[in-house]
Amino acid sequence: MKNLPLLFTLLFFSQCSGPKSDSWETFKSCASNDCVKEAIVVKDDFLKDPEKLLSQFQTTYENGEDHVLGWLFILRDSVLINPKMGTQAERLALQKKLLETASLFLNNTKVHEMAESVINELQIADIKTGIINDPTITATVNCFQFTFHGDTTSCRISLGTNGVVSGYYAWLPDGKDGTMGILKGKLSGDTLIVDHRFLQEGEYFTESLIFLKKEYNLVQLVSENFDQQGRMILINLRPGDVLIDTDCNRLEALVKYIDEEKLSF
Repeated sequence: MKNLPLLFTLLFFSQCSGPKSDSWETFKSCASNDCVKEAIVVKDDFLKDPEKLLSQFQTTYENGEDHVLGWLFILRDSVLINPKMGTQAERLALQKKLLETASLFLNNTKVHEMAESVINELQIADIKTGIINDPTITATVNCFQFTFHGDTTSCRISLGTNGVVSGYYAWLPDGKDGTMGILKGKLSGDTLIVDHRFLQEGEYFTESLIFLKKEYNLVQLVSENFDQQGRMILINLRPGDVLIDTDCNRLEALVKYIDEEKLSF
């Protein structure tokens, strides 16, 4: 080392002994819902050294800052239930590993509160359905079905308090190819407007569907279809089939055979 130029020697020691970047401080300075990459780095460090990260979380919490919840929300909503972040099996395995890691510190008097926070916020992510089962958020699930001469139309709708709708839809005509896919949209008054994403003959399509709520049933509005750059648009709307409120257990097979991961919007 003594034969090295002085400047190079100083640089060498400064790089080796200088402070390493802190993933938690980096995430806190980001402070945005777009900080997914930063949140993932914190996740990796949490799995490597959970006690250190939980201690940092505790300090942040005691300072009156809400970065811990921000990190958990991003990890939950943008990673665990996001099909683009890995296969369903991979994301389920990650959720399990995170929960198991946090549970090791539930009896730690210094960081048990933060361990509980990690568990409480991540365990409500239903990765199979892509829904956050938060008991503090009121959501209703209803199922509807129409049958006539072998034709069946079914849908399962989850409605949140903010009017956002998600669910499943299937149109299965007797003896013909039908459609089965997922729904995303919004309920405004008595009008339900959703996009239906489905796979048919090896191609993905998105169509617009509109329903009217009539007491406990749904009236599907129908018309001619108009293809607008791969999206089927309804024009000249008129009342069509009436989907009757039904037991959701009858639609379990519908949910089972829809590959939501591939149909994600």
